[in-house]
Amino acid sequence: MSKDDRELETRYEVWRDLGCLDLDDCVEFHKRIGVPQWHAIKPKPQHTWTRLISCLIGFQAEGVTDRIAYQRDHWGVHDGQTCVIELSGIAANNLATKRQYRRTFLDDRLKKIGSNLQSYKPSLLVLYGKSSCCKTAWDYLTSGAVDIDSCFSDTSVRKLGETLVAWATHPANFGQKISDWESLGQELRHIKLSAA
Repeated sequence: MSKDDRELETRYEVWRDLGCLDLDDCVEFHKRIGVPQWHAIKPKPQHTWTRLISCLIGFQAEGVTDRIAYQRDHWGVHDGQTCVIELSGIAANNLATKRQYRRTFLDDRLKKIGSNLQSYKPSLLVLYGKSSCCKTAWDYLTSGAVDIDSCFSDTSVRKLGETLVAWATHPANFGQKISDWESLGQELRHIKLSAA
């Protein structure tokens, strides 16, 4: 078994041990798979999360200010304010990693995400990545939404009820600065306020 396969097996076993939930607590899950550096006392900044948290900082007029503390204590925790969802539970370490079976559960996953989107009505949903799976998710989750012009960095934006949905390039793309993501969040806040 390859290192990659062992990593996926570990992730599956931890998910199963945590109760096969739709969403795992990010802190607990990463501790159990042996990746504690994202939630340590002095956490290592996680590249993708740092940019997404920066978008959140820009979107909220006040509240979150410390990216690292937010990543450590609040990012994707069960009793928190952010929900962090993978379209596929078959994670990849980087954009170059190809995974088999990423589309296997996509339809079921999108139905569950769509149902939760309707139930919880978040103020903002950010989809990122331009793969065919991401396009499928964008089309499915924003069916019936109102188009709003593209904004910062060619991010597509739609309004679905009270939820603003943005579709951006992947935060791991080279050349994207943290400040770009904070600017995107600020622009999305202005769009949300003007659409209210």
